[in-house]
Amino acid sequence: MTQKFARSMNTSTIVMMILAISMRACQGVTFSGVISLLEVPVAWLAEKKRAMKRPAAALLAGGVMLALGVPVTLSLGPLAGGTVFGKNFFDLADFISSNILLPVGGVGIAVILGWMWKKKDVARELAKKGLGEKWYHEAVYQAIRIAAPVAIVVVLLNGLGVFGKR
Repeated sequence: MTQKFARSMNTSTIVMMILAISMRACQGVTFSGVISLLEVPVAWLAEKKRAMKRPAAALLAGGVMLALGVPVTLSLGPLAGGTVFGKNFFDLADFISSNILLPVGGVGIAVILGWMWKKKDVARELAKKGLGEKWYHEAVYQAIRIAAPVAIVVVLLNGLGVFGKR
């Protein structure tokens, strides 16, 4: 029976089967990505803040993500005409994440690394990579402390249109 089945399959059937299997695999990958994104706020709510148990935290975080994600997704279709601050939901989410959240996160990382990380720790990490010159350690340390936050703030201000029209 297997040989009959194999002979009866034409090329389009084989292609469709391969596509179906591939799409199912992609669904699994997508689902695991969603779970990993959900884990951070759930862990924060349930373990750090001890505000609620994990199932309630998962429902809350998932509900917030769903409430924010559905309008963004539908703004490319049925909600295409809706705008907030002159942008559709997708463009607004893109603007907020690219021009505000990423630079603010970058400044935060640079400040924490530059002002809370000890100079000897920077030197030790650079030495592990074979970059053992003392002058280089000092240059990297000062760049992390001063140059990086200033440069990222300039990027933030530029993204907000302070230096001219975008």
